[in-house]
Amino acid sequence: MEANKLVSVFLMCMIVLSVVHVSEAATFDSCNENCQKDCTSNGHGSTYCALRCETDCGYQALKGEFESLTS
Repeated sequence: MEANKLVSVFLMCMIVLSVVHVSEAATFDSCNENCQKDCTSNGHGSTYCALRCETDCGYQALKGEFESLTS
């Protein structure tokens, strides 16, 4: 009986974490897409833009995730 409760709690935690991860990924993708468009329209190369946007959007996603955990 106790093992069933533990498994249930574990599965619920996994579901919640996967939903949070999917929403964070969608935010990252939209940020990255906008950043790539802006960067390439300013005349930068695709390699520079890929690295810059991945860094900037990754930082923003990580910052948002951290803030959601601390509030």
